[in-house]
Amino acid sequence: MVVEGTPEKPSHSRRQAVMTTEEFETMATKHYITISEIMHLAARLENRGSSVVLNDQPETQSDMKLAAALLRQLSKPTTQWAVEIENGRPN
Repeated sequence: MVVEGTPEKPSHSRRQAVMTTEEFETMATKHYITISEIMHLAARLENRGSSVVLNDQPETQSDMKLAAALLRQLSKPTTQWAVEIENGRPN
């Protein structure tokens, strides 16, 4: 029921987010990752994909190995971009 002169409330709760200038500047800051950091990430993904802990999850292992291969390839000069896949698995 709406009383005359009173705005109707929405049926859902409304939350407004207010961002401070400092929070905005932090979000707007560009973060760079070095080739070395990308290669270390690729190595970690490869190791996790090869881990016996994930032997019961072959799709996850394959995804991690493929992600590692892609990161390695994308870290190379653009003329060398190619991911070799043999039998559904990255080389």
